[in-house]
Amino acid sequence: MLEKPLMVGCPVSIAFSGESSADTSIGIMFADLATDEADSRARLSVIARSANAAKQHQAALQR
Repeated sequence: MLEKPLMVGCPVSIAFSGESSADTSIGIMFADLATDEADSRARLSVIARSANAAKQHQAALQR
C-alpha cells in the first residue's frame, strides 16, 4: 500500500453535446485510485466519488 494514492488520467471527449465535428476534441480527467486505502470497499467508494466529481466538473465546463 502506498502513502499517497495513485492518480489516473483518463482521456475524455470535450466536444459539446450535439456537435458533429470530425475533429478530435479530447481532454483529460483525473481520478483518485485510492491505493492508500486498505479496505477494498472503501477504495471502490473513493474511486467512484472521485470519478463522478471529475465527470461533473467536465460537464460544467461544457456548458
